[in-house]
Amino acid sequence: MTSVVQRWLNAMASADIYEVKDRLEDLTKFVDCAREELLASCALAKQLPGMFNSACSLLYAGALRSLYVDKGLPKWVLADRRNSEGGERLMPDHMVQDLSIEQARQLVSGIVADDAQCTRSRPVDILVRSVGVCGDDGLHMVSACVFDRQNMAAVEGEDPIVLRFETDLASNLIPGQVIEATLYTLSDGCNYIDAVTMIWPSYSPLDYVNLY
Repeated sequence: MTSVVQRWLNAMASADIYEVKDRLEDLTKFVDCAREELLASCALAKQLPGMFNSACSLLYAGALRSLYVDKGLPKWVLADRRNSEGGERLMPDHMVQDLSIEQARQLVSGIVADDAQCTRSRPVDILVRSVGVCGDDGLHMVSACVFDRQNMAAVEGEDPIVLRFETDLASNLIPGQVIEATLYTLSDGCNYIDAVTMIWPSYSPLDYVNLY
């Protein structure tokens, strides 16, 4: 798609359409940005929410915990019951399919307090601010904020958000992207996401809310 747009711009410039010819360099940079971010968004659509966030969703609150189903057992069962009786989990395709409770506990160990509980959950737009380097825990700290799509700005009065992602996922996060997801906050201050529904590129039009 971006190559078609670039060819169209070149043709318009060759035809001396001054609105394009005089801005061809800037427009080409925009197309290059779109090419990079579209690829990143496609990758994120398959990767999000990531292993750490899925682990939190399974252990504390979220789509994985509420959709955890064992044959012949209640909708939610404790790890020791599942381990002793076995079972099958039914999860949406975009979530981690083979994550056990024990694996989830290992993923959050040393990061989330043992007695942490979910204190808040809400669907939000999350604006990516910056992506940090990989820490000793194998996760990148991502600085973000809750985004107000009506005013196209950070929500006033909201504290900054810190999220955690694995390297392969973090490499596709670009400052300015907006992620539609459910945001959870634990009693120890840790944040995580699940139920991701959309990744908006940084160059989204200011009136994109009017598309709905």
